[in-house]
Amino acid sequence: MDNDLTIKVQGEFGAATMIAELMSYFNATQQDFAARIGVSQKYLSNVLHFKAFISPKIASRIETITGTPAQMLLHADAQYKLNHLGDDADDINQDLFLIPYDSKDGSEDVPHINDVVQRKSFVEAEAKAMGIIPSDMPSFETVDELVSFLLQA
Repeated sequence: MDNDLTIKVQGEFGAATMIAELMSYFNATQQDFAARIGVSQKYLSNVLHFKAFISPKIASRIETITGTPAQMLLHADAQYKLNHLGDDADDINQDLFLIPYDSKDGSEDVPHINDVVQRKSFVEAEAKAMGIIPSDMPSFETVDELVSFLLQA
């Protein structure tokens, strides 16, 4: 028996396609494969029909029992999901787009000073909460001071 596994896919595929090929290669039933990776047969069936997607934990288990890299399985699922977003991905409120505080194009869309101050306060608070900035440090006067500090941290 040849020990090389070649996964044959046409067009788009996700981890489901790869798992189906692995099951075929190892002559494993859904029930057997599911038991080996620690999931129910129903969950595996949902994965194989693109109704569910694998987690990093399950991908790692598949790697352990088949040698197929977990990262490759997860990447295939992520790519499949991105390719099937549909119109939802384009239906974004333009008001939610982020605008750099130092936009130099002179357009009307440059944030107002209050927006900049609120963003600075938010970033500063988050940095303190994460321990990047000491919690007892006084507030920065300007965004540039905050950016300079964060670049040095």
